[in-house]
Amino acid sequence: MMQPSPRFPLAWLYLDTNTVHYYRIGRARDPQKVSKLNSIFEDAEHGRVKCATSAYTRFEMINFAKKAEYALQELEAGRTDIGKILEETRASFKVSSERMAKRCREIDEWFLEQERLGHLELLPAEDVSITWRLAETLVEQTGIAGMGDCLHVATAIVRGCSIFVTEDQSLRKGIQQELCAESSSREAVQQALFALTGSENLSIEPRTIDTTHVWIGQELEKLKNAEGTGNS
Repeated sequence: MMQPSPRFPLAWLYLDTNTVHYYRIGRARDPQKVSKLNSIFEDAEHGRVKCATSAYTRFEMINFAKKAEYALQELEAGRTDIGKILEETRASFKVSSERMAKRCREIDEWFLEQERLGHLELLPAEDVSITWRLAETLVEQTGIAGMGDCLHVATAIVRGCSIFVTEDQSLRKGIQQELCAESSSREAVQQALFALTGSENLSIEPRTIDTTHVWIGQELEKLKNAEGTGNS
């Protein structure tokens, strides 16, 4: 098992909900994309990188499951108006507590298994007040739309993740424009981060799954070269 070199410290990757959710349910939909996600988790299992996501990801995945269970529940009851059912999932709807309890157990067991394998760490909500307040600053001071997206970005910043993995291209663009380049919004977020945590570290580099995979590959090549030099 290859161990990381001290000269190339472990990188923390933050995976947002769409990435985690896709990895969990998308295997049959796009095997090639899932294969690239597998390579990230394989690197994590072998101690080359660390992957994390937030408790908010679990909440969103349960919400996805609730919508799916509602649709199944209504179809099993004999309804055929699929368009209407899907519209109802955007409003208030009720799902059998027994069905939802089963889905919640499945999601929690999946997260526990990923942690056991060393694939993914579910960050606790112990710093929720700091994360929430930083997310509010992101909403107010940047063009990153939505409190949900900003909660993910804030969690990644507070945890010190250097790479943000997302399939959401608008979110990726927002992080690039607002946080990766010198700007008034970046300065405002840095000031808020310092006030909340005493740190000014804004090191997130937004990457898609493809470019993250390339980034990992490049770092592993450096690592191999460094180890080869050290052994010669």
